[in-house]
Amino acid sequence: MAGVGLRRGIKKNRSYTYDEAARVLGTHKNTIRGWVRSEGLPALTGERPHLIVGEDLTAFLKSRSAKRKTSLTATQAYCFKCRAPREPALGMADLIITEGAAPNLCALCPTCGGTMHRRISRAMIGKLHGKLDLTVRQAPESL
Repeated sequence: MAGVGLRRGIKKNRSYTYDEAARVLGTHKNTIRGWVRSEGLPALTGERPHLIVGEDLTAFLKSRSAKRKTSLTATQAYCFKCRAPREPALGMADLIITEGAAPNLCALCPTCGGTMHRRISRAMIGKLHGKLDLTVRQAPESL
């Protein structure tokens, strides 16, 4: 979708048609139309073709991204199925240690039962021991 890397492809002093904006962002032109119509993306609609100023498009994407960011407490993980931060079911989680990488917290979502993952720092492990029932495992060898 329209992440930071894709925003870099947008020139702030250039105007884009809906088709051009969709191509730069890797979305469909109807997505751009929907953003203009219902999500407040500013567009010059007085004449055809309708144009979007690059600076407005970048600002819109930044604000849209900021709205979707979620802060997690030390014991929470993000459930992609529920699209919300959750405490692990029954207060239990697996801590998967990988050589040379940050540990991964793996738990079940109490709402949907899906698997939740979260990367944590090694310094945070001590904080979790008193709050979660952790099972520490070594990650399997990768190919």
